[in-house]
Amino acid sequence: LRQTSQIERRLHEAARVGFTSAVIPAGAPATPPGIIGLRAETLAEALHLTHLVGPSADQLRPQLLTESEFRAASDW
Repeated sequence: LRQTSQIERRLHEAARVGFTSAVIPAGAPATPPGIIGLRAETLAEALHLTHLVGPSADQLRPQLLTESEFRAASDW
């Protein structure tokens, strides 16, 4: 991941509007009070930190039903 311009200002604003965490480049400056910086060097690390990939992600994905399972579970 690469730095973005004015990262301190952006993180400050994110904290102000209610965000409690942000994925940031590993070399980014300290985060302001009120927001936790999840530091990552690569996109893969960032995705793992946010649980968008990996074992935790599989648990978060909705399980797809077959048509017969859907019909049995619904009022159709």
